[in-house]
Amino acid sequence: EARGSVAGGGAPAAGPAIRVSGEAGSLQRIRRGDLPVDAVVEVGGMRAELSGRIADPFGSPRAALDLAAHGDVTSLLDLFGALMESAPDVRVEGRLVGWLPRWRLETLRARIGDVVMEGTAGLELGGTKPMVRADLTIPKLPWPGAGETPSEPAGANADGPLIPDVPIPLGALTRFDAAVTVRVDSVTGMVWPISDGVLEATVRDGVLRIDPLRVGVADGAIRATATADARPEVATVRARVDLDAIGLDELMTALDVSKRVSGRINGTLELRMAGATLQAWSENLDGSVDLSMREGQFTTRMIDALALHIREALGFIVSRGRVRPVDCFVGRLRIEDGTVSPDAVAFVTDDMVVRAQGQVDLAAERIHLDLVPRPKRRHLLDITVPVTVRGPLADPGIEVGVSVVTELARSGVCRRLLEDDR
Repeated sequence: EARGSVAGGGAPAAGPAIRVSGEAGSLQRIRRGDLPVDAVVEVGGMRAELSGRIADPFGSPRAALDLAAHGDVTSLLDLFGALMESAPDVRVEGRLVGWLPRWRLETLRARIGDVVMEGTAGLELGGTKPMVRADLTIPKLPWPGAGETPSEPAGANADGPLIPDVPIPLGALTRFDAAVTVRVDSVTGMVWPISDGVLEATVRDGVLRIDPLRVGVADGAIRATATADARPEVATVRARVDLDAIGLDELMTALDVSKRVSGRINGTLELRMAGATLQAWSENLDGSVDLSMREGQFTTRMIDALALHIREALGFIVSRGRVRPVDCFVGRLRIEDGTVSPDAVAFVTDDMVVRAQGQVDLAAERIHLDLVPRPKRRHLLDITVPVTVRGPLADPGIEVGVSVVTELARSGVCRRLLEDDR
């Protein structure tokens, strides 16, 4: 039996306690080049049981050990500088083969909280820093909190920022290298219609590269690439996200908003940010957003209110509005120092064009957007009603420029309509 402590990476000088105990075979078997192993290793809150044998222990040793480990990995993550207050319980089973400096965990089956994954993993210790390799599949990813009523975290401040000052431990990227592939076959318990996904990531010399990240969403896909560089004093992140034929009807149906909305959203997001927290990222965010919609139709009281024809007024009041084909939707947003401004945002139906102007200040967490409608063809009975979205991002107010009833009375539309019908 041996006891001690482990230190390294971002861990304090006195790292997590380690305890190793076990039994080996007789000296006679060891001389024959066969070393049976039955051992227990405890590091911090993790406990691992190993059983199997080491072949040729005094020549070219090679281990083949059955591994079963479980416990809290918080102290192990601290060794790599990923400081966390708590982490979910972990259970790992597999076949550990190899010898220093290379180990490989085959037939891996792990459970992290409610997530089960399978595949292979490896650890190389011969270089200047550890090298982690993994090829994992998650057959079914349960979304956290599925089936539960959302509750406010303990100590949460209702008047606090919407974008939290949560640290992003990018500094840990300088303490290891990695090559990881993760596939998700299905997602359960998610409101959004997400079907599957795949992520390939590498870490080399403090630079994380994700290429690609693909997520199946609403019969379409989100594809992304990203680079995070932890070498500068202030870490930087660059990302590109492509939206490929995301189905609006599937999205709206999943959110129980409307089943009479359809279309395919395409677009590209180019983002640049720097800092060590989510709040810092939002405050200095730069980039652009380009969106468009095709094959669309839309129905909503808001759209009908923006360009209301009097002959549809009664239908608007007593129904949910008719389905309108959407000629196109185009959105081009500019992002500078955390402020999002629409360069060109237009929503076009068969009888109107709605444009957006204003800005969203992510640092101040405030929004001021004006939706300004313009009819394509001027008719005697056309009414246009601007809409303003203004206030804090957490609880913005929506103001209609003039009420429908007021505008009907002011413009004398009802009187003229009655005169026309005589």
